[in-house]
Amino acid sequence: MKIALQTLCVAAVLSALFFPFYATAKVSGIPAVEWDALTQAVKAIEAAGTFDTATAAYAKGCTINRRSSKLQLAYLKKMLQLGRPDVAKKAATELLEIDPKCGLALGTIAYMHARKTHYLPALTPAVKAAEIERDNKSIIANAAQLVAWYEAAKRGTVDADTRRTIKALPSSSKQFAADYKRAKEGIKKLGDIKAKKDKEAQQALAEAEKVESEAKSLSDKLKSAGKTYDQQVKQLNDAKRDLSRAQYDINRSTSYQSRQSAQRRIDGIIRRIRDIQRTMQKQEDAGRKLKNELEKVRKNARSKRYEAGKLTREAKAVAEGMPTNFGWLPPAVDGVVTPDATIAKPNTGVTKTPKPGSSYLVPTKEPKPKVPKQASLQQRLETAEAADKLQMAKLCITSKEKAMKAKGRELLKEILTKYSSTPSATEAKELLAKNSSQ
Repeated sequence: MKIALQTLCVAAVLSALFFPFYATAKVSGIPAVEWDALTQAVKAIEAAGTFDTATAAYAKGCTINRRSSKLQLAYLKKMLQLGRPDVAKKAATELLEIDPKCGLALGTIAYMHARKTHYLPALTPAVKAAEIERDNKSIIANAAQLVAWYEAAKRGTVDADTRRTIKALPSSSKQFAADYKRAKEGIKKLGDIKAKKDKEAQQALAEAEKVESEAKSLSDKLKSAGKTYDQQVKQLNDAKRDLSRAQYDINRSTSYQSRQSAQRRIDGIIRRIRDIQRTMQKQEDAGRKLKNELEKVRKNARSKRYEAGKLTREAKAVAEGMPTNFGWLPPAVDGVVTPDATIAKPNTGVTKTPKPGSSYLVPTKEPKPKVPKQASLQQRLETAEAADKLQMAKLCITSKEKAMKAKGRELLKEILTKYSSTPSATEAKELLAKNSSQ
């Protein structure tokens, strides 16, 4: 009896030592679980119906123990349920410092990178999350799309663990295998589009180079024509100097025969000047046609070159982008995916590829500095021709011969009618007014 009593006492002591709550409950009647402040904060986050309420409870919990995995996980889940994965990313980052194998946190980090088109940084957390969260459909789908994108063109290097996980996922998850197969088909179609655009770009570039070669040939012809024209100008200037000397001789001559000889010389020089001017006029007409043709060819070359660049940019954008049937979904919580509330339109699971002509494909053009408008070739030719005719008219007007003066007035009238927009027209008008009565 004494031994049995001692055994009972020992059992009571051991029970009090190893099961204090049970003993306390039995003795004092206090509930078996006592809620502490951190547990209350976690429960408040889980029960919160709004963003502000959940954030207030989270802030309170962080003042108690920021390194609590339960606190960070509760806030992460609540933000995903409220459609705020952007805020959940902060909790996910802190949670991964405490628990590097939290699949929900890894999936959130991967989603935020993928949504911002940072596909390579998204790859490693995505496949790790898929390995851990094998029942989370949105995490699996995101990982499958990223793996298909990565394997299509090895756009960067990843660590050995990530490569090992990528190889193991198709055989370890039926859903991943199905999503991966579907993603590969989309990537292949995207590759076909890129190849087509690359081919079109090469063709456009070849056409541009061909037209640019044609433009160079025309430019060389125009330069050659310009040199010939300059020679004619030199001949015209020489003829005008001969005319001035002949005019001087006729004014200095006293005998009739000398004056007649000088006049015949003047007439011959004038005929020579007219022949040179007619030749120059033909050259000017041909030069204008050649210049107009050159402008058209150059414009066509610029258009071809721009088209080639546009197609190249489009091909690059296709290579860097994702198929239109790819969609990034936040990690599911308890099997439910809540659409991202920070996106303007509800997430329909479709990611739009940038269209040609958007700012993503076409770089912003720098404003060109304003350049003073220059006179056209036609205007410059008319100005030069009017100046030549004005000089000849002055020579004729100063002559003592009536025929020469009449010829000068004709030239002045021609300048006023044919070259009225040139600077020479003003001076011609004044000269004509002074010599109209003579």
